[in-house]
Amino acid sequence: MRMRSFALLLFCVATASAETLANKAEWQACAKSNGTACGYCTNGRAGPRTCLQLDSLGLTGPIPPADLVRMTGLTKLSLGGNCLTGTIPKEIGALTNLIELSLSSQLDPRTFQPTLTCPMPREIGLLTKLIHLTLEGNALTGLIPGEYGSLTKLTIFDVQSNLIIGAESGICGIVGNSWPVPTRCNI
Repeated sequence: MRMRSFALLLFCVATASAETLANKAEWQACAKSNGTACGYCTNGRAGPRTCLQLDSLGLTGPIPPADLVRMTGLTKLSLGGNCLTGTIPKEIGALTNLIELSLSSQLDPRTFQPTLTCPMPREIGLLTKLIHLTLEGNALTGLIPGEYGSLTKLTIFDVQSNLIIGAESGICGIVGNSWPVPTRCNI
């Protein structure tokens, strides 16, 4: 429990100033629980924090890979609407309990240009419990990896407004029928 709380704190410290986070009601609610439980992250249920929802908090800098591997209990990671830079670390594949992943709209607030620029990480294909995957509004490049064909539980798959040029295999029924078509699929 403490390891996970420490990892969440490290992640936040690595991506934003304490002042930025202290001004956000969502973070204050989570911080009061010392990372073990809060209504915001557990939908009012008692128990360990299972989600990290830090959307639109002004987080900047790269996603710290070492902190990701310490957060394996997360079921939801939502960091949309920030200014995270660089790549999506391959360590994202360690978060095998995720059912929701959102890294959408990482934009420079001055230029409104995407700041998350990289090929689509193959390691996301390891997250076989995913139901929602939203990566839209970035500068992700290349082909959607064939490994994403193992994401058979997806109901939302949104990668629009990127620099993606196609799919390797079986994504959204475009290339094959080995993967069920999600109810919302935006490429």
